[in-house]
Amino acid sequence: MTFQSEQVKTMSSTTEERVVYVDSKIVACSGVAPQKCLQVRESPEDEWTLFYDGIKGFDYEPGYDYKIRVAEKIVDNPPADAPLFQWSLIEVLSKTAVN
Repeated sequence: MTFQSEQVKTMSSTTEERVVYVDSKIVACSGVAPQKCLQVRESPEDEWTLFYDGIKGFDYEPGYDYKIRVAEKIVDNPPADAPLFQWSLIEVLSKTAVN
């Protein structure tokens, strides 16, 4: 998944802001072990992709489609089974109930 972003330089790493869409349901997925994953995409026209990590500060509720702004921080020297970046919620741009 390729995201358009704006880079913000910090003293220790690079942080990028992204706007992403989060699906109304989580799905079964497998990483190191079976787990549940969010489905995310950059635009409404894109296919959903699995997001294996949590979004810090994001209080996800099933049954709602979200459009959110996140800060993506590149992780220096992540463990082999961990993602290369972490997302933190900046703001919820929209939250729409799905019937």
